[in-house]
Amino acid sequence: MFEIAKTAGGYASTPTTLVNFCSLVNCADGATPAADLIADANGNLLSTTFVGGAFGGRNSGGTVYEIVDSGFVVPPIFAGTPGKPNCFGKSVSALAKQFGGLTNAAAALGYPSVDALQNAIMEFCEG
Repeated sequence: MFEIAKTAGGYASTPTTLVNFCSLVNCADGATPAADLIADANGNLLSTTFVGGAFGGRNSGGTVYEIVDSGFVVPPIFAGTPGKPNCFGKSVSALAKQFGGLTNAAAALGYPSVDALQNAIMEFCEG
C-alpha cells in the first residue's frame, strides 16, 4: 500500500510505501489484500487480507489491518440540508466555527481555496 503525497504544486512524483504485504501465505502481517479500504471518522484506513496472520498457513483466515495517521481527510458532511433554505449559510457557519474561519476550513479539508470550498458547499446544497 502506498501514498502519493499532495504538494504545493500538485502531487509528489514518487510514492511512499505505507505497508508492504508479503507474497507468502506465512506472513504475520497478512498477504493478499482482500477488500477495499474504508475510512473511519478520524481518517484511519481499515481493510482485510485474504490469507496470512499470526497463525500462518493457507487456512489462517487473514488479518484485519488499520493505518492510522494516513493523512486521509474524510469528506465533510456539511451542516445544511440539501434543497432547504439557508443550507449554504448553515454549512458555512458550522465550518467557520469548527475551523476558526473559512480559510482554515478550506486548508484543513484539502480545498485549494475558499472559493473551491464554497463551490463544494453550493453543489451539496443544490442537491
